[in-house]
Amino acid sequence: MLQPIRQELIRGLEGLMKIKKEPIVVLSFGCGGMELERQVIYELVRRRFNFPIIFVGVDYSAAVPDVLATKFASLVSKGIVQLKTISHLGDDDLSRLKNEAASHRFSVVLLNTNAFDLKDLRENSFNLIYHTRLRHHLTAKESNQLDELATHLTTKVIELDDLFSIPAFILASIFAWRFPAVLSGAIFSYLRDFSKKELLAQEADGWTLATFSNPVWCHLRVYDKAVTKG
Repeated sequence: MLQPIRQELIRGLEGLMKIKKEPIVVLSFGCGGMELERQVIYELVRRRFNFPIIFVGVDYSAAVPDVLATKFASLVSKGIVQLKTISHLGDDDLSRLKNEAASHRFSVVLLNTNAFDLKDLRENSFNLIYHTRLRHHLTAKESNQLDELATHLTTKVIELDDLFSIPAFILASIFAWRFPAVLSGAIFSYLRDFSKKELLAQEADGWTLATFSNPVWCHLRVYDKAVTKG
């Protein structure tokens, strides 16, 4: 279910369009096939959004470039999207991307590397950072490092992930039991999800929380640096 983060992302982009003079640059950790971005672009086209955006997706999988080439083929052929793959992103590279994107409405850039390689970029290098169902693949240490990296690189972070609860855990375990090859991985991944109590405890640190249950329990977690400093 991508609707909660899709709506929040579009709302954020429309807000940025009103105050930005140079291309908007957003970053997705663990972007995978960038289905969220594809949906967002189609919706922005429908709304006649006319401001350059660079969607940078970070994923180290070697399979992702081919997936994106297929998924965005129609948008690229129509001249709506500019698609490229890079393996490194420094401050100068980011400036070049902005210059190149000025003449395009939508640029989709796959950064084929590890997200933590971005730690040396300047503070607030991106206008917005987001990720979907990534945290439960990380250890507790990596999870904390991800938050630290995201809040260094931007003023706003949007996260969509599953929400841990005992009833949902039982249902997930029953379903996974039918597939022994993924059983242990699915269970341990689900155990890494935040509970609602854990998420509520983070609200004092600038994070806000919304939960959803259609069709599974998940949460939308949003960080606003302006709220933290305020």
